[in-house]
Amino acid sequence: MKGELLLRRIPFALLAFSFVSGAWPIARHPGDIGVPVGLINATVRVRAIGFGLGTGTVIDVKPDASGPGGWLCVLTADHVVGHGTDGWQVGFGNGTGAGPWQYNAPLMFRGPFDPAGGTWVDLALLGVRVNDLTTLPALTMPTPAAPVTPGVIQKGFGDTGTIGAPREYDIVAGFGTYRNGRNTIDATPIKEIGDPATGKNYRYVSLEGDLDFLPPAPGAWPPDAGESHFLSGDSGGPSVQQDPSSGQWLLVGVHSASQTNVGYTRVVEGSLWWDVRVGSYLNWVESSCAAVPEPASLVAVLAGVLSVMVGRRRRARGS
Repeated sequence: MKGELLLRRIPFALLAFSFVSGAWPIARHPGDIGVPVGLINATVRVRAIGFGLGTGTVIDVKPDASGPGGWLCVLTADHVVGHGTDGWQVGFGNGTGAGPWQYNAPLMFRGPFDPAGGTWVDLALLGVRVNDLTTLPALTMPTPAAPVTPGVIQKGFGDTGTIGAPREYDIVAGFGTYRNGRNTIDATPIKEIGDPATGKNYRYVSLEGDLDFLPPAPGAWPPDAGESHFLSGDSGGPSVQQDPSSGQWLLVGVHSASQTNVGYTRVVEGSLWWDVRVGSYLNWVESSCAAVPEPASLVAVLAGVLSVMVGRRRRARGS
């Protein structure tokens, strides 16, 4: 029996689980399957402190006007970071819930909100502060865009799995190891889904696909190798593809929700997954990244907030 796994965030309380080495990745093939190292580096671990873990993508680097520092724009999912109250962090390369978390994100922009329906688009953008941009690995940042082909490469730092019974993956909990795999966009429906942990409802234009397995080949390993399927900790991660005309790498989807069996122990053939279709929200992505400030602007913003708070306190005392 399959059930829809609502919003693939790893709750902070589950950080005690560790990665099981040697497990066949949950539909994610070891290595880079032909993508540039810089594109792998642009996929980062994301942490909402005290709330949960997920994945994100660096889509822009904004150097300071002077000095070595700057800002990063990291696109992820709202259900990963939208409820955090203690700050956000990102980490490059493999790690665990404990880290390493190399950079803090003092800014977070939540996805578009529909006041009429009370629903959100499951996107968020982090403004990440980097004091010295030379500490970053080489980055090949994908361009947010609408898909131009059906095929995608899905990436994330979430749970893994082993080949279980024929044509299924058994889930092994463990956050922090990068994996990627291939799948195909089958449809672009409007997706509506609720987050039971917070009571928030999401509604967005999605990319939808399912899990298919290859016919078994005698002597082949792994047996019945399948497509990619994202799990807890992959939330907010990218689906990318290369434009066959220009060769440019495109970020076309952000992981939001997927199906597993009831009890979250395995994934069987035909299980569905949904990305937020990035191309439907390009204006929001661009305007949110444009609002990530340089340090002087951030100081001005914080000073303005502080002055408002002081003014309110003074008025309260005088009332």
